[in-house]
Formats: sequence, C-alpha cells, structure tokens
Amino acid sequence: MVNKKLEQFLFKLSFFLFAVFVLVVMLFLDHKARNLGVAVLGYAISLFMFEATAMLFRSAGTGKKAPVIISSGVLVSAFIVMLVALYLVLRVSMESFWVLFGGIVAIPASVMVYSVLEATGITHTGFYL
Repeated sequence: MVNKKLEQFLFKLSFFLFAVFVLVVMLFLDHKARNLGVAVLGYAISLFMFEATAMLFRSAGTGKKAPVIISSGVLVSAFIVMLVALYLVLRVSMESFWVLFGGIVAIPASVMVYSVLEATGITHTGFYL
C-alpha cells in the first residue's frame, strides 16, 4: 500500500485482534505452549503476506517491470510458505491447524473490521483503501 499511516493503523488493529485471539486460545485450548507458538507463526506469515502485497502495490505504480516481477515472486513465495505451514501443522494436530489459520487471518480480519467501521460511519480515521 502507498499510505504508510493506513499500514500502521491496520498493523495496530491486527495486533489487537491477534492479542484477543491468543487470549482465547490460552484460556480455552489444551497444549498452550504449542498453540501459542503456532499462533505466532500464523501471525508472522500473515505479516509476511501483508508486506509482500504492499510491496507489490508500491512497485506497480513505478512503471518499471523488474520491481513488479520481484515483488510478485515474493508474494507467491509468501503463499507457498503459508501452504507448507498449513500442511505441516495439519500433520501435527487439527486443533493447531485452526490456531494457525486464526493467526493467518488476523490481518484480513482487521482489514474487514476497518472497512465495515469506515463504511458505516462509526469511525472516521481519514484513511481510505
């Protein structure tokens, strides 16, 4: 994304949602250490995917071909890392798979929450997607 303030705001909102998610995981699920590690891994993958997408959007407006190709490769590698992590965690346990999935969707969930709040007029941050 081009708007750095929006990126920082979405990061803060996603970290808040992730903290609530981790609190729920720690309170209600067994294997707390494993699930905490898996949730942090999922959030790290989500951050990697978000930054790769932002890098692609930033490079798309330059008019040069090489940065777009490199950033597209980074985004594809982020999706490959996500798929490998999902597969490996699924081999360990189904519970950990859902925890990893919850960590991965922290940033997309924060984007949806932000969009709904802005569209309904509940908040007026001045950032626009």
